[in-house]
Amino acid sequence: MLATRVLSVLSTAVSIAILPRLVPPADFGVWAMAALAFGALTIVRNFGLVACIAQAPSLTARQQDAYFWTSVWLAFGCAALLALAAPLIARFYDTPLLTPVAWVLSLVLIIEGLGFVQTALLRRELRYDKVALIEGGGTLLTLGTTVICAFLWRDVWALVAGQVVYGIWTTLAAALVHGRVPGRPRLESGGINYRFGLQLTSYNVVTYLANNIGLVAGYRLGAMQLGFFSRAQQFFHITHQSLLAPVTEVALSLLCRLRAEDEYRHAYVAMARRAWLLVLPLALTLPLVADDLMLCLLGAAWLPAAPVLAWFALAIIARAFGSLFAQLLTSQQRGSELHRWAVADLALRAAGAFAGSPFGVAGIAAGFSLVGFCVTLPCMAAIAGRSGPVKLRDQLAAVWPAAAVGAVSALATGLALLGATQAGMDAGWMRFLILGGAAAGAGAIATFAIPAARQALLGTAIAGTLPAAR
Repeated sequence: MLATRVLSVLSTAVSIAILPRLVPPADFGVWAMAALAFGALTIVRNFGLVACIAQAPSLTARQQDAYFWTSVWLAFGCAALLALAAPLIARFYDTPLLTPVAWVLSLVLIIEGLGFVQTALLRRELRYDKVALIEGGGTLLTLGTTVICAFLWRDVWALVAGQVVYGIWTTLAAALVHGRVPGRPRLESGGINYRFGLQLTSYNVVTYLANNIGLVAGYRLGAMQLGFFSRAQQFFHITHQSLLAPVTEVALSLLCRLRAEDEYRHAYVAMARRAWLLVLPLALTLPLVADDLMLCLLGAAWLPAAPVLAWFALAIIARAFGSLFAQLLTSQQRGSELHRWAVADLALRAAGAFAGSPFGVAGIAAGFSLVGFCVTLPCMAAIAGRSGPVKLRDQLAAVWPAAAVGAVSALATGLALLGATQAGMDAGWMRFLILGGAAAGAGAIATFAIPAARQALLGTAIAGTLPAAR
């Protein structure tokens, strides 16, 4: 799964380097507006079924059919809702092009819903080689489609085409790889825990809105400014989708199978250490390289997004803990706590984003990130340790190796930036390579010098928990 996410990072880097030079910022803003509603309804369509399937003690053929048809009906319902809401969304943002874009994405909701359960069943069976095939193939096809269409059309429809191709591929591949043909639909529930699914869905939707509230807070700023915001926000999302997700997805399947408290605690700390090591050093060095990163990857036209990206570093740290927090409570079936916290989290981060909106997109990012790091992260730590085997001391034990590596990496980057500035070197490829090399080199040395960090990177501590899980 990590290899698949590395492929995703590389393909995303290629698309980041190419697409902003072909598609104007305003079109990226239109895509961000449409993707906000599409993403929220995708979560509703999923209905927490991945967690429900992972936690089920056993699954009969009828239960698998029940999960499949539940996903299908939810997909049609969400697609209809998005199609009906499309004109209202377009009016809210005063962007007529949003309507046809949302209509196409409503069809994608249906397509993806047909293959969603098969992929979830593969995850339950820990057949991650097959999941990697599905997701890796979808990543490459999406990249190729989007880049080709961007060369031909140079507008938002290139981004839409990529999403359509991804939905078609993942559904067909999941059906072929899993191999089982679903039975006919039945009226019975099939043992699905709808209450837990509803709790988890409400948490995921509200958390999704909280993570993207800046796109709502900036509705008056126009498509171009939201385009700058969305490109910086993409780096914020990459850390979750490409670095955190492969760890937290496996963590959920693993933690749900561990019953002894010591085994559970050991597995969580091992997983969390790897997640932090992948994210925290990056977040600590990001503000120092934001200008060079935007200039080199996106071009001079996108430099207004650099301060937004720098502020998102704090939000990346908060979201990393939020992902671990969600898997921790989900595996302990603490869905009601997740739901209550999600509402409070949305209110807090929305307040921060709207408070910063008078200062433009950088102000939105600053308010959003400061609240996430200074308020919501400590609250999640307190809630997670209130009950269950994982306490605050375990959270600290999980984060310190990555914090040490990140501090060394950020210090080396800061010294390199100071030297480059004194030498009169402006932002650009040469300075970016110097800063990136300093960060990577210092981080690698620190990782292999600290045994706990080295074990987290290699996954040796995680491997020790697998016999107990089986």
